[in-house]
Amino acid sequence: MKAITTLIVISDDRQARLLENRGVGKGINEVKEISASDFDDVETRYSDRPGRGHASAGTARAAMERSTSEQRQERQAFARHVLDNIETLMQKGEYDRLAMVAAPQMLGELRNIIGADLRKKLVFDIDKDLVNIPTAKLADHFADKIAF
Repeated sequence: MKAITTLIVISDDRQARLLENRGVGKGINEVKEISASDFDDVETRYSDRPGRGHASAGTARAAMERSTSEQRQERQAFARHVLDNIETLMQKGEYDRLAMVAAPQMLGELRNIIGADLRKKLVFDIDKDLVNIPTAKLADHFADKIAF
């Protein structure tokens, strides 16, 4: 009988850790670390101030408000980057299921943009920031969700 393999993503706004479990009794092993500073996304390049708009009549100009904060734009871009990495690993067929653990706002972004194929493999998600917890201690946080 083939062991059920699980890919676990642990993330916050600036870094993510991809971990794996290859079956009961195998523990958790780190696969990859991703840092927001490791990628250059063109979408995150923006001016330090919003633009200005012209009035419909006359020469008046007014500052425009940002539709999304800089921090949220960076979080969205990083969430897309993390999910791209997850999709690449999942498409190789090495993992049967996915688990996501992320800081609350990051988990919200991941939930908003996760694709249908990945969503089908998602067995649980937890809104908790565990990025800085050593790998050896992570199993305790998932004891009620998954057997390692």
